[in-house]
Amino acid sequence: MTKKFDENYNKPMVDKGQELGQNIIDTLNSYSFDPIIAGVVAKVMVSHLTLQQSVGRLIVALIEGFATQKYVDDRNAATIELCKKLNKITKDTHLPFI
Repeated sequence: MTKKFDENYNKPMVDKGQELGQNIIDTLNSYSFDPIIAGVVAKVMVSHLTLQQSVGRLIVALIEGFATQKYVDDRNAATIELCKKLNKITKDTHLPFI
């Protein structure tokens, strides 16, 4: 499903993706992140349908990433186990860019 990470693959876009990832991590690094998640969900649900598909592609890529995560401890074990189950469903799913 996802293009494996390669620093030479469209470097400007990889850099932009890493910046977005850091922004997500920084934003969620708070004890009151439930309202943030609710805000993101509300905004995505009213976005353009093509963008909703792209968000879905991101979610599936995250599921795949978590499912293959090598380092697991009590802080991320529940996410890893859930994503391993979900990855069995999503690994053969193609969400095209339309």
